[in-house]
Amino acid sequence: MSAVSFEDRSFMFLEYFSCFLLLAVLPAKLPVNVSNKTPNSVRLSWENDKKYSYERGLEYNITVEPVNFKKYNLTKYNLIKYSALLKYDFILENLSYAYWPYVVRLTARVNCNTCEWNEPTEVTFNTTERIPDRAPHTYISGFYNYGNDRTV
Repeated sequence: MSAVSFEDRSFMFLEYFSCFLLLAVLPAKLPVNVSNKTPNSVRLSWENDKKYSYERGLEYNITVEPVNFKKYNLTKYNLIKYSALLKYDFILENLSYAYWPYVVRLTARVNCNTCEWNEPTEVTFNTTERIPDRAPHTYISGFYNYGNDRTV
């Protein structure tokens, strides 16, 4: 709490003001760990090393997209959770493609609508392989003829 005073010959004006600095705080870039990979899910965990406390909690924004499918598959998750130590675990489920690279972008901000997001952390990982659901599509007794060649 600070005091500001203005003096004049006829009166004295005294006003108290305070600054709420938590609105201007940006969380540090989050180190993300990827574990427990399956063909259609993965576990993400992150923790801040500085152990800074956020009284209002943090809001996380997680963006997931498979590599080379940016136009079609983009999934966003907004998590609002009180996390005094900036520590959280999240399981990404329903990933569409097995043994495929995915890009995850994670940002955080103090839990208020006017606060800014921190610098995004970008992590790339591959889901695990799995046995196909069906055999590949082929033509029954089909072959390819290379022009004038009689190779079968």
